[in-house]
Amino acid sequence: MKNLIIVLFCLIGLFTISLAQTSQVGSLSANVVKIECTKMFPFSEGIAVLRNEGDSWCAINSEGRMVIPYNTFIANGEDYDNIGFKAGLLKINLRTGHVGFINKKGESVIKPIYASAGDFNDYDFTLALKPNIGSGLKRIRQAVILHKNGREVPFPYTKFDANQISHDGLILVYSLGVPTLYGYIDKNAKVVVPEKYIHANPFSEGLASVAIKDKDGNTKWGFIDRTGAVVIPFQFSNEPLPFSNGLALIKPLKMPDFDYAFINKKGEIKLKLKVPGSNANSFAGQYKRDVTDITIGSFNGTVAGWWSKHDPGTIPTVLTFLNINGRTHNMDSALLSRGYVLKNVQSKIKDDKLVLSTDRGFGLFNTKGDVIIPPVFSKLTLFDNESHLAYAEKIGDNNQVTKGYINESGIFVIIMTAKSGW
Repeated sequence: MKNLIIVLFCLIGLFTISLAQTSQVGSLSANVVKIECTKMFPFSEGIAVLRNEGDSWCAINSEGRMVIPYNTFIANGEDYDNIGFKAGLLKINLRTGHVGFINKKGESVIKPIYASAGDFNDYDFTLALKPNIGSGLKRIRQAVILHKNGREVPFPYTKFDANQISHDGLILVYSLGVPTLYGYIDKNAKVVVPEKYIHANPFSEGLASVAIKDKDGNTKWGFIDRTGAVVIPFQFSNEPLPFSNGLALIKPLKMPDFDYAFINKKGEIKLKLKVPGSNANSFAGQYKRDVTDITIGSFNGTVAGWWSKHDPGTIPTVLTFLNINGRTHNMDSALLSRGYVLKNVQSKIKDDKLVLSTDRGFGLFNTKGDVIIPPVFSKLTLFDNESHLAYAEKIGDNNQVTKGYINESGIFVIIMTAKSGW
């Protein structure tokens, strides 16, 4: 009896500590830094970009100290909510609209002379477009392969997209003839794989999916390596997903024992998925609600995920994760057992963690459904690896919204303040 009482007191103590810890999430640190601005962007590579009135921009470090002062630059980015440093550089523009790049000290690395440019990500080059030369029918628009040191290599194609650059450093290119044919060049514009495929995707983990027409006129997909050699024959009727964690998702037209499968780089089936009545479009690690019956994703870290429909009129979708051993884990049930109802997924998976929207708010969970940051926020991003801070918003008393950066305990350490009206 005495031992039972001790155990009960311990459990009550742990429960009380857990409640206390949860109640602290979303509160302000005793040493919170307050910064006057109108917009905060998520930390990236240890630096966060801020915007104030009058299109005035600055950058701060994880201590809230300004490292690039106001009125030094104007940030530029297609994804406005994710403006930040990538590969040590920040894309900026002049008021004329010309684009360039600065480093973390605010120093100009590439002068703002381009009409548009992609970000420098996992490689030391990107694609950029120079301003038009001439006018009317004589107008010339030149694209270049822009290296991180500022070196330009003429890009011998009319159309380009920065997403054409693969993580393996090759650029997907295509002709403008009929039919459109695809091939690959390197960062010096040297042809690596001639334009001969009717469809193609960027390389991933050394392989790229490409398509041809077979002798009957049917589209067939296979995989090539960086030399252009076919390593997985042209046998798939549906477009495969790119390789991730050594596996690629395929969807055969019809197989008796599976609807989807993951293959290895030899084309061997490693995992089979049987999903009756499935009719899906794939999406590479971007989880979202969908109107199709099931939406499968490629492996993102150690898991792949999909949304699948429940009974009509009840819960519309279920998020399930699959590990490389073929075991599945239902996230809706996992969260429900912890007292939360899953509403949506708000981020990619990073280090086996992701931001989820629940009936109580946004929180950070691992792929097993364990709570990392309780869902008390109205907005939340993933944590930056260098600063260990995440952008968050929390609705408090009188509907006042706290906006700023939280630490890995969920405490605000830097917050936004508005200009005083007095």
